[in-house]
Amino acid sequence: MVIPQGQRPVTHAFLPNSVRDLQIIGARSRDNGRTPMQWDGSQYAGFSTVEPWLGIPANHSYINVEVEKQDPDSIYAFYKKLVALRREYEIIADGSIRFTDAGNDNIISYIRELDGQKLYVFCNLRGTDQRIGGAAAGTEQGCGTAPDPGSAGLPSDAPFAVPGGKILISNYGKAENAVTALAADSTAETAVLRPYEVIAVLQ
Repeated sequence: MVIPQGQRPVTHAFLPNSVRDLQIIGARSRDNGRTPMQWDGSQYAGFSTVEPWLGIPANHSYINVEVEKQDPDSIYAFYKKLVALRREYEIIADGSIRFTDAGNDNIISYIRELDGQKLYVFCNLRGTDQRIGGAAAGTEQGCGTAPDPGSAGLPSDAPFAVPGGKILISNYGKAENAVTALAADSTAETAVLRPYEVIAVLQ
């Protein structure tokens, strides 16, 4: 007779090697890198009314959802802005996407296009200032194509400058930096993104 797995009696044959399994869990378990959601600054971070199995970090008193909601510059607020922009601008959801070479391997840049509109996006992946520009800037990644025709009047190595462009969003507030200056100065050839800065400019 075959006994279903869930109904088999517990014997030593079915018990795991606890030492071995704990070593495997310690090396591979995602529990080492996650904690309960920190909803507020209460004793158990609003996650539970009793002590949860996984520990609550001490920083839950000031890093939590309720605090984020009150901070206009928080990640929570930034994502709300992103969702609102996606609903307002069709190009964000439906535009074609073409990755470009910003002349710097530490920057991801791409253009989305829809019905004559262009959305230029630049993302600094490093914790230091990074310069956009250089001889390769503006070429399509992996293709070596010429700068986009929509960049007429701009230096050949600076198609990321967007005269008359509208800055939709930046994680540095109003994005008052060199990239902003490029939106009004088509003679500039390079710009600087601050640490981990992301900026989107609509033309």
